[in-house]
Amino acid sequence: MKNVKFVFALVLALALGFNNNIQAQQAILASHIADDGGKKMTTNGATIVSQAHEGMVITLQNGKYGFANKQGVDVVLPTYEDAHLFSNNYAAVRTNAGWTFINKQGKKISRRTYDWVGSFGEMGYAPVQINGKWGFINEQGAEISSIKYDKVAQFDKNGNAVVKIGENWFLLNENGVETPMDNADKTQQADIERLIKL
Repeated sequence: MKNVKFVFALVLALALGFNNNIQAQQAILASHIADDGGKKMTTNGATIVSQAHEGMVITLQNGKYGFANKQGVDVVLPTYEDAHLFSNNYAAVRTNAGWTFINKQGKKISRRTYDWVGSFGEMGYAPVQINGKWGFINEQGAEISSIKYDKVAQFDKNGNAVVKIGENWFLLNENGVETPMDNADKTQQADIERLIKL
């Protein structure tokens, strides 16, 4: 039935006299977006399983995840065990070895994998976890801090992240330098503890 829809869209495009190749391509593409059950599909037949975010959707085919643009054109073929939406131009994807990040062209930014990852924040850093401990990587995949923290919060606009080791709180800067937080301000630390979701 999908092939019939495709041929119908092509005949319709020609019959209506589309003189603009882009319009014809869009009409053909639209025929691929829904199958007979109403599921949204990509041009290669993967099911779209998320809303568009940053111009991309998550796709699923044969138990593997990938990405398509919001027009339904596959950009990263479904090869991953799991996938998260793009955040600040990068998406977390899980392979058999663990979690890593890809850019919108599907290129991995690091060869290293992690047990769990957060999203890239506005400042260009993402929290990563190995063996229950957290650290951060930058957009090039380089670790900017040791992976040793019990809790972390995303970097703020001043270039600092709040991190915790045991009972001690620190401000971590973009160079990986820790500054102890004032232990007298228990209210601020309690507020931070509530905000940290990792």
